[in-house]
Amino acid sequence: MPQDEPRKQRCSVFLVDPELPEGERTAAILAELGHRVAVFSRGRDAVAAFPEHDLQVLITDLAVPDLDGFSLMRLAEQYDPFISSVALTCKPAYSTAVEAMRYGAVDYLEKPVLTSALMHAVRRALEARWLKQERARGMVAAPEDRP
Repeated sequence: MPQDEPRKQRCSVFLVDPELPEGERTAAILAELGHRVAVFSRGRDAVAAFPEHDLQVLITDLAVPDLDGFSLMRLAEQYDPFISSVALTCKPAYSTAVEAMRYGAVDYLEKPVLTSALMHAVRRALEARWLKQERARGMVAAPEDRP
């Protein structure tokens, strides 16, 4: 990874989790890692807050009642194509993991989330964001452009 992309970069995270105690626990872990965290229990509230924050990483439960996590990831990417997403679920299944990746998730985590898994997922999300930005600037070739 180039030197201008720090491995321990701090970022702005939106955490969308309808289960308040679990969401607060996950937010506390993210804050301990040095990230700025905005917590939402409803997807529509998170979407409404997009313009108010410099959102870099979206971490969303896939089972958000008012706006499912897949739709939320799609809306985040439409708002800012450089936003990276991480999917959370308490009912892991191969089919939902594949669907989450199709919607742009860089990781798929089972709840309750382990601190180490969350730390690595946010790092991968930041790396994916950086790569998207570099590709947009023409600094890195997309996989399909490589020999």
